[in-house]
Amino acid sequence: MLGSLRDRATLVVQADGYAPHRGVVTVREPETEVEIVLQTADARAEGRVVDARGEPVVGAIVHVQPRDGLSPHRTVRTDRRGLWQLDGLPAGEVEFEATHVDHAPAGTVVAVVAGASTRVDLTLGAGWTLEVAVRTAGPDQPIAGARIQIGGRLEFTDAQGRAVLDRLGEPSLRVQVSAPGHGTATRVADRPRGDDRLAIVVALQRGGRIEGTTTDYRGDPVAGARVRLRDGAGQVLGEQRTSARGTWRFDGIPEGPVTIEATPPPDRQEELAEVALDSDVLEGRVTAEGDVRFDRQ
Repeated sequence: MLGSLRDRATLVVQADGYAPHRGVVTVREPETEVEIVLQTADARAEGRVVDARGEPVVGAIVHVQPRDGLSPHRTVRTDRRGLWQLDGLPAGEVEFEATHVDHAPAGTVVAVVAGASTRVDLTLGAGWTLEVAVRTAGPDQPIAGARIQIGGRLEFTDAQGRAVLDRLGEPSLRVQVSAPGHGTATRVADRPRGDDRLAIVVALQRGGRIEGTTTDYRGDPVAGARVRLRDGAGQVLGEQRTSARGTWRFDGIPEGPVTIEATPPPDRQEELAEVALDSDVLEGRVTAEGDVRFDRQ
C-alpha cells in the first residue's frame, strides 16, 4: 500500500529471480493498492571468446549489462576452452563485452529470449605494442631505470633508456614516466590506425624534488589547499592542490632557491591565512622541508 503520496508516483520493484519493473501509478486515495506482475528472469546467454586466430581466450572477462536501466551489471570469466555461460537474465536487449589484458576488447548487443538460451560469441582483436624511449631534456641522454606506469602495469627502461610494453588492449593509454633525479611526465598514447606498434619519446627535466604537508593551526592536515612553487626570479614552476592527507610534491625542479606559496581551500579562506615559505632545491635530491602551517586569520 502507498500512503502520503499525491497524484502520480514512480514505482521500481526488484526481486531475486525476476526481471525488475518500473511503472507509474496514479494515487487517488490516501491508501492505494497496486498489483504488479513480475516477469521471471530466466533467459540464458552463453558463448565462446576467441582471439583473431580463432584460438580460445582463457580468463577473458565477459561484461553483461541488460538495457532495461534497472538490472545490475554482471561479469563471468571464460574457462580453458574460452566458454562462458550466464543464467537469470531478463528478456530483452543486453550489452555484451569481452575484455582481456592481452587483447583489444570486443562487444555486441543481442536480444535474449525468456526461457531460452542465446548464443553470443566474441572475437578479441590482437593487442598492440608501445615502445617508450626516456631521455633527459636539454642534453639528450638516455635515462636507465626510468619508471613507466600504465594503469596497474609497471615497467622500467633498460640501459638504453627504452622499454617495450606489448599485448596492450586499450585503444588509448595514459603513460606516466618518472626517474630518480628527474621530473615526471604524462603522455597519452593512442593505438595507431593500421599498425600494431607505436614508438614515443618522453623527455624528463633534470632537477630535484620538493615535498611537504599543509596543516592548520591545530596541526590537522588541510586538503584541497593550493600550493604554488616559484623560482628565485618569481617565475611559477608549478601549481597543485594538496591531497586528502594535506600532502604535495613537485618533481624535476631546477636547482636553486624556491618560494612555496600556499592558499587555503575556498571553504576555509575566511578562517586560515595565506602563507609563503622559502626553501632550496638540490639536483638529484629530495627536499622534505616544505611543511606549511596555516595560521588563523
